[in-house]
Amino acid sequence: MRTTQSKRLFQRKVAQIAAMSFFLSMLLQAASLIPVMLMPPVIDAYIPAGETGKVVLGILAFCGIPVLVTFGYNWYQYYLMLQSRRLIARMNLECFDKLIHQPMAFFDGNHSAELAQKASADIMSYIAVWTIDLPKLLANGACGILIFLLLWRIHSFLALFQVLYIPVSLGLMKLVGDRLQSLIAKVVDFNAGYQKQMQEAFRSIRLVKAQVLEEQESRRVEEIQGSVLKLWGKVAFYDNFVGGISHTLMPGFFYGATFILAALLAAARAISIGYMTAAVGYGVRIHAVFTDLISIYNGYRKARGQVSAVQGYLELEDERDSPGKDSWRFEEEIVFEDVTFRYPRTEKDILNHKNLRIKQGNWVGIRGESGVGKSTVLELLLRFYQVDGGTIRVDGKPLEEIELYDLRRAISYVPQEPVLRQGTIRDNLLLARPDATEEKLQDAAERTGILAQIEGGLDREIGEQGMALSGGERQRIAVARCLLEERKVILLDEATSQLDGAAQEAMAMLLRQEQKSRGATVLSVAHRLEFNRFADATILLDDGGSR
Repeated sequence: MRTTQSKRLFQRKVAQIAAMSFFLSMLLQAASLIPVMLMPPVIDAYIPAGETGKVVLGILAFCGIPVLVTFGYNWYQYYLMLQSRRLIARMNLECFDKLIHQPMAFFDGNHSAELAQKASADIMSYIAVWTIDLPKLLANGACGILIFLLLWRIHSFLALFQVLYIPVSLGLMKLVGDRLQSLIAKVVDFNAGYQKQMQEAFRSIRLVKAQVLEEQESRRVEEIQGSVLKLWGKVAFYDNFVGGISHTLMPGFFYGATFILAALLAAARAISIGYMTAAVGYGVRIHAVFTDLISIYNGYRKARGQVSAVQGYLELEDERDSPGKDSWRFEEEIVFEDVTFRYPRTEKDILNHKNLRIKQGNWVGIRGESGVGKSTVLELLLRFYQVDGGTIRVDGKPLEEIELYDLRRAISYVPQEPVLRQGTIRDNLLLARPDATEEKLQDAAERTGILAQIEGGLDREIGEQGMALSGGERQRIAVARCLLEERKVILLDEATSQLDGAAQEAMAMLLRQEQKSRGATVLSVAHRLEFNRFADATILLDDGGSR
């Protein structure tokens, strides 16, 4: 539903700009014909009759109207480019919004750098096709029909000769257009891979330095770059060599042929010198119409290649279309009934007919060997993924019937590898609660040991993904976020695994106090049994079941 509404709004805005573009282009095209229309009376009547005043007015029109048309055309281009740029910004934002609301399985199969590169692509050429080029082409077409009729009035043979341009134009369009679209689409994919390779190198810079992989990474980037350059070479051939035929050779041939035919007709006294001059002027204009047709069509096919990824993203359904509409309400228990789940693009069930029961207000520890689905239980509760079989119920209500974002706003999630953003510790704590007061920030930082253990306190810059901090320090920040959120369900996935024993003990006591003060329910995955010593119940997961 959201996809359809956004698409209609976007199409309506494009149509409005295109209509304005057509009107302005039509006005400018019609004005540019006036000097040519004045040629016959000035040359054939006013000059032979010695009517100097009318000749001067004609000369002023010849000089002044092109100046006015040029000024109007520049303003027209400025206005439409500005409107088009706003449309692009809106389209890129819509694309990002659509991607950020995709389910977790989507991100499992797509690299973040490729998504970012394609979603932020500058698709100006594609938008310009619809808001500038196509309306201009239609206006040119309308003027072309008018010019054909004016040429017909001069001499039918001159008008019919111009029609030969059509099959030649269509042939070139077919030859070049499809190939250009295919090549540009490949360029976009290669560019995304180029960005991906560089981002991977920078993100793993410690590994690159430690293993002396700098030259290897440079070679990989160079190989991708070489592939992109080869593709651009083919694009340049079709765009310039074949395009040169349509922009230079064909107009030159038809222009010369029109002049010769008009001159022969004038020599045979079939038309006057004034009309011969006008016929050449009309021929130039009608040739420009067909040249624009080829140029715009090829530009459109190239732009289609550039925008194909963005269009595909915009047409995706997202998590906001999920069916759940009921509010979150948890007063009794969460139950996993015969739940089976397999991660996308894998062949083994990570959970196989599991049955779990979590009482409200309890601390429930989850234990088991690696790979039996402990973390998966937490991810399914957050609806990062949908179960393949069975049902998860909250107070008897199927989890999928609960409004997705209402569900997630009720849960604090502390993963083993906290996701931190470049900036300060304060910036990262405010992600959990943007309206948190300084007092609350200081309290959460003090209780989790941030102020005592991390030099610089809340104003410490932590680097990209928190790489300037140790693993334990990053986990302290994640727990501090949990304290700030004050939610009634807390999911802990090896939340203190990178802290030493004493620090783990202190953090477990802190979380127990927080649970009791909130009346919260805690699900805790931990390999160290000591962390779950406050658990009211323990679930042991294994390949055979749970108990």
